[in-house]
Amino acid sequence: MADFTNTHRYFIQYMLKHGIATINNAMEYCRHVSRGEINDQSEFKDFVLDVNREIKKNSFNLTFKTCEVTKEKFLVWQTLKNDISLLQIKFSAVDIEYFHSVFQEILRNEEHRIKQNEALNLSSSLTSRLSLENAEKLLKTFVQIGYFVSKDSCIFLGPRLILEFTSYLQSHFTDSICPLCSELVFWGKSCRSCEKTAHIYCLETYLRNQKDCPNCHVAWSTPMEVEENGGSDSDSSTD
Repeated sequence: MADFTNTHRYFIQYMLKHGIATINNAMEYCRHVSRGEINDQSEFKDFVLDVNREIKKNSFNLTFKTCEVTKEKFLVWQTLKNDISLLQIKFSAVDIEYFHSVFQEILRNEEHRIKQNEALNLSSSLTSRLSLENAEKLLKTFVQIGYFVSKDSCIFLGPRLILEFTSYLQSHFTDSICPLCSELVFWGKSCRSCEKTAHIYCLETYLRNQKDCPNCHVAWSTPMEVEENGGSDSDSSTD
């Protein structure tokens, strides 16, 4: 699709509305509005490239991102201005304060996750009043639009948040870089020898053909199984 068509315009509207979509849902929507012209991942990636050429003029970008907690693949509508303009448009001042409170609490935690009830209780420490009921609704919304991930009663950083706050996170967590994909990692598996953390999905691919740590090259010994409580083992978080 060399020309910019109504299919591209409809898809921009779709992503603007949702902010984030699974690859399967995004492809299904494209298949529908293009009336079958986009049928496989190769055609879909070319289509996204066409869209990006247009929306980058306004400092936006569509980015493919894998959730480090669930390993689900997403397409994310990303602002390139390195600010929280999208949050400011959609949410009130107290909503944004709550967002940052949960965000910073996750970053302060050694495992980069907090219990859901801890996240909800943060509403009582805000400068403006936010009821527990409204905090629960707000947290659910932040999860739905990809800023946080909820799994097994814990809250993690979401793929959209990591993308939009990449500059901030890279400047404050300089060691939290996956040695396999060179992207930020806050939830993964750590080598027992050098303690370097990599994404679980990166390690799963790497360890199919290799037996050593991608960072220190000592034999990999950390179990790759995930515990039933939704976490990795005790060595799984970044510093």
